[in-house]
Amino acid sequence: MTEAIKVNELAYKTFNYLGVNEKKVEDEKLVEAFKFLDDDFGEEIVLKDKSQITTEHTELNSFAVNRDNFVIKEDAPMEFGMIFTGEMDQAHNFKITLEKNAHAKVFLLYDMYNSDLVGNYDIEIGENAKLEFAPLFLKGARTILDIQIHLNGENSQIHMEGGYVVGSHSDMDINMYAEHDHKDTNSLLNMNGILMDGAKKSYKYTIDFPRGSTGSKGIESERTIALTNNFKNTVVPVLLVGEDMIEAEHGAQLTEPDSEKLDYIYSRGIDKKMAEFMVVEAELSQSIDMFNEKGRKYILERLEDIFLGDK
Repeated sequence: MTEAIKVNELAYKTFNYLGVNEKKVEDEKLVEAFKFLDDDFGEEIVLKDKSQITTEHTELNSFAVNRDNFVIKEDAPMEFGMIFTGEMDQAHNFKITLEKNAHAKVFLLYDMYNSDLVGNYDIEIGENAKLEFAPLFLKGARTILDIQIHLNGENSQIHMEGGYVVGSHSDMDINMYAEHDHKDTNSLLNMNGILMDGAKKSYKYTIDFPRGSTGSKGIESERTIALTNNFKNTVVPVLLVGEDMIEAEHGAQLTEPDSEKLDYIYSRGIDKKMAEFMVVEAELSQSIDMFNEKGRKYILERLEDIFLGDK
């Protein structure tokens, strides 16, 4: 019998009875995938302006296992995206390092078709470097992901627009930790999502301002729309402040589709399915807009499948 493991652990624990300090993984298939991934992000690949992004996977039972470790050098702006589909379960270790003065825009889409997704992100941002980052998760069965962000140099920046659709009777658990390791660093970390019938979702997000981070600014937020009354939503926003002269904000909002807007849409002869689709599209627009034209087209067609075609 496979021994359970703990993942997605909070950097600073709270009361155990709240059940949010970590995610306990007992399913043998998921445990094996996590152990196989471990903390191995694979060999570094240096990206340049004309680089062709390629990624290869190995197979572990039902999982396609990817290890992607990208480095972006000084004054080498990059934009790239990766799409993973649920033909197989996905196990993904993703690391990106922005060296001094580097700029990158990265979008990751996981279109899971009710398959499992597990993995880890490691994001390192150097002096005067900036990352725009858009991870989007569509309808995985079980999604367990740990995101570690380190602002490692003065004036380093990250802007994240994440999004998710947690499908019927699916389970998502995401833990994000962002550390402002130097002064005058800046993080804007947004996550917007949709909960369908029976969905279960946990999102823990921490911004840490240790000593030496003076002059830094961090904003974290989540907005969730529930399309049903049958769901479980857990949110743990954390701010850790160990320095003076910083700016910090956090917040979370759980709501239903705006009834007045829906009534207006219905009055124009639009049915309930199409109205929900319009709400979903608007809610995820900040993340979708970070993608390139090809990615946006793919996402919108997939959302139509989910909300209009019931796929």
